[in-house]
Amino acid sequence: MTRLFYLVFMCFGMINCHEGHRHGDDIDQQLHDSQIPPPSQQPGKEDIALMLNEVFTLIDKNDDKLINGNELKVWLERVHRGLIEENINQQWNYYIPEILEVHSWDTYDPEKKETVSWDQYLNMTYPEEVIKVINGTDKLEDVKSDDPNFPNYIVMYRRAVKRWKIADKNNDNVLVKEEFKDFIHPEESEHSKHILVDEAMEDMDTDKNGEVTLDEYIKHMTDVSQEEEKEDPNFWQNQQSQFATYLDKNKDGVLNKQELNEWLIPDYDRHEAEAMRMIHDADNNADQLLNQDEILKNDEYFLNLIPAEFWRRYAQTDETTTLPTVHDEF
Repeated sequence: MTRLFYLVFMCFGMINCHEGHRHGDDIDQQLHDSQIPPPSQQPGKEDIALMLNEVFTLIDKNDDKLINGNELKVWLERVHRGLIEENINQQWNYYIPEILEVHSWDTYDPEKKETVSWDQYLNMTYPEEVIKVINGTDKLEDVKSDDPNFPNYIVMYRRAVKRWKIADKNNDNVLVKEEFKDFIHPEESEHSKHILVDEAMEDMDTDKNGEVTLDEYIKHMTDVSQEEEKEDPNFWQNQQSQFATYLDKNKDGVLNKQELNEWLIPDYDRHEAEAMRMIHDADNNADQLLNQDEILKNDEYFLNLIPAEFWRRYAQTDETTTLPTVHDEF
């Protein structure tokens, strides 16, 4: 039961933090940053320099001892795909998929594939107390739980129901791995990423009128921001400016669904934009390229270029855990 509550708590944590309610670039940045060990567990600067030197060589495809924007973009895409794949594999294996015959739109004959059923997901994710409320056996108000987050597990469940229906393309109530990816990471698929906008509106639009006011936006950003961010004396002014200048496109004082969509699902290349930002931050000689010295002198800007498998070389085995971070996006 402790393990189940841990998993549900990790799911619930993203209802509050909800990475999908930040800008698309921030989602990418947070996913990458999540792979970086905390400072107390990081190797020394010399070891970090060795990893960055190795990464530099891998990025520098034309071997000219310089990294251009396209080379950096391609590497960021590679790192991102690796993180998504690793996250999906970890969660997929946790649910112990079963081989079943499934139909698809691609072929007439059924194929044998690994699948996760809705019942598997439900029973391996939620504690018994939550399932009783879901099934109507118990009423939410009658449940005596010491966990103040308990009511939000029901919110997480309802959100999961909607995601499952979108991901389950052939409506057979089981997910193959490709569908499971849409369930866990809807932002990665044209088929499913619109659900992020629906979830954002659901969370921010507290009066349920189909629009997000400045006050609702400020309250949400306050809830999702770290304490150190809120300690910035310009935090409130920055949020107001962001809302008025960049998000409220038609300047009517509220965010509609289309404006939320443009914020959360940008139509430009996120990795290209991140590559340009990195070059801007560390290009000391203003040649629009990065050399090895610029990266090493500004190593704090480039830690998320280091793949997870590099960090694991220095991981302390006694501090690792096999528990998956289930549904980070919830």
